Amino acid sequence: MCQFSFNDSEKFYHTNANLNKNIIKCFSPLLNNIILPVNNIILSIYHIKTNLTFGYYNLIFINCSNFLSCSSCTSYSNICQWNIKTLNCISQKKEINPIINSNQCPLIYLQQSIHYLTYNIDKTFNIHIEQCNQYLNIISCQLYDHRKRFLITTFNRILIRSNNETNFCLLKCLFQQSNLHQIPFYRSLNLQLSIQYSNKTTAIIPHTHISLYHCEHLALNCTSCLQLNPSYDCIWCNNRCIFKNQSIKCSNKQECLLPIIQKIEPLILPINGGTLVTIKGKYFNLFHLSIDIADIPCQLIEEESSNNK
Repeated sequence: MCQFSFNDSEKFYHTNANLNKNIIKCFSPLLNNIILPVNNIILSIYHIKTNLTFGYYNLIFINCSNFLSCSSCTSYSNICQWNIKTLNCISQKKEINPIINSNQCPLIYLQQSIHYLTYNIDKTFNIHIEQCNQYLNIISCQLYDHRKRFLITTFNRILIRSNNETNFCLLKCLFQQSNLHQIPFYRSLNLQLSIQYSNKTTAIIPHTHISLYHCEHLALNCTSCLQLNPSYDCIWCNNRCIFKNQSIKCSNKQECLLPIIQKIEPLILPINGGTLVTIKGKYFNLFHLSIDIADIPCQLIEEESSNNK
């Protein structure tokens, strides 16, 4: 029988031993709920009936997914590789655009490279920092667009130094958007994220895509709202396009209702045209709405039109 045990734990894992001539083979156990990426394991082989132990062997078990930093991941490059797309450590069996050399590792990067930032919704960014020594002092985090039309600075940041990986830190920056209410924008804005050190120098987080958007500004009618990028999480509710996590009760059924005509004024029209016709009803919020009278297209006056007229 093969017995696997941790140096600092009394928990044991047992697997069968296969004896073939002078070779003993042990199948490694399935280790669940292992937090550390590197685990020192003691393998002992013993006889079940006599309880006689044949020897002890020191092994190292590696869990690639538990490595938080690129440099730690690539230090075991024969087993693990750093995925440059998802920014996490993977085993070689799942190889997808990996980094295999520690010299290629980024020094500072977001835990996720793509973020959608909803207008007036607070957001926390998790920033990974490699080569994070004890003298590193970060005073603020900043979000701004490339034209410098506005700048959001937060001093609400937490720097967590890893106990398991050398010179690795996790920086948490909380941005509260209470100062954005006077900034008009009618499309999504691409933002840059940077951190400022105590010596007043600034470091921009590279290879990131942060999009600030407002559902109500991106879509003014039902159809265009439901056609937005699903990552925006915009829904049509109470006759407007809103972020789905807003505290408003809405139907789970997301569909655009067909227009209902209740009244047309006037009903008697001259044959030479040029008469203003008013149609009243409900659900006139469809995208690219067109109206024909006697198979002749009418010119829609958008500035005087609404959901009901």
